[in-house]
Amino acid sequence: MHRAPAGLDDHPLPVGAAIRPVASDLDVAAWERVVFESNGGPPSRPGELHPAGSQRQPGLSLLLANVRGRPVGAALGLVTGSCVVVSAVAVLPAFRGTGLGTALTQRVLALAPGLPATLSSSEIGYGVYRRLAFVEVGRPIHWT
Repeated sequence: MHRAPAGLDDHPLPVGAAIRPVASDLDVAAWERVVFESNGGPPSRPGELHPAGSQRQPGLSLLLANVRGRPVGAALGLVTGSCVVVSAVAVLPAFRGTGLGTALTQRVLALAPGLPATLSSSEIGYGVYRRLAFVEVGRPIHWT
């Protein structure tokens, strides 16, 4: 999906929720757990998706959503010279429908609001991205 550069409405967070950048290696591990658990299971090994230290890679932002201190959502943004890549937007099932996915996506887009954005949507995220002005340019193929 693709989104042209455009303004953003600040989506309100649920009561008790906060979104912050991943700052430590322990945060990276919590971020990874949320991404895997939102898709049905834990990682097979720590660092499978992003190893410790990923939070220090230039242009890469890992965001973690917490509700009352518990990690429940995650997102990744990669800012390049030509676009923002939105990836790994994940919310634990018990917290879906609260607006966290929208808020996480908006925080990634805000990393470089003057650039277009791209992403590969899952079925569950498709409606969120359409509401945020993403348009479909092709369907992703996921190999397993």
